[in-house]
Amino acid sequence: MQTAHTVFVHVDLIVDELSVRASAIVEHGGAFDQWVRKTSVGKEEARSLRHMGENRSDNKKRSTLGNLWRLALAIVGVIAIVGELQKPAGERTWHGKVADFIPYDFRMPTGDRFRETYWNPNGPIITSKVWGVGWALNFGAVKERLGS
Repeated sequence: MQTAHTVFVHVDLIVDELSVRASAIVEHGGAFDQWVRKTSVGKEEARSLRHMGENRSDNKKRSTLGNLWRLALAIVGVIAIVGELQKPAGERTWHGKVADFIPYDFRMPTGDRFRETYWNPNGPIITSKVWGVGWALNFGAVKERLGS
């Protein structure tokens, strides 16, 4: 069985390969149009490939920052889980903060917690996620503050 990380790596490699091919297609201009006519690729798919090739460097930068962010959250998640596992079984809460700053919650999500997190007009605008590591936006509080 493949882990989620392995699947993401495979998807990232496939997207990267498509970007490389799209870049080559864009560089050859007229050859691209000939390729579209020879294959069953429709005009929309061809435009999408051309666009992918043109924006490859921007996508690489965004991809790198996104990967760094995901890595940081994964590390914090591992730290939180290890911290919980180091506690005696009866004292494990599976929610709290790492370094008294980054919230985590690995309890089973409930409807009440969803409402409290994402639609609580009297709560803070930024709150901890229902499940996982990091923060969430409380849309109810945003609506209340905007007066809508």
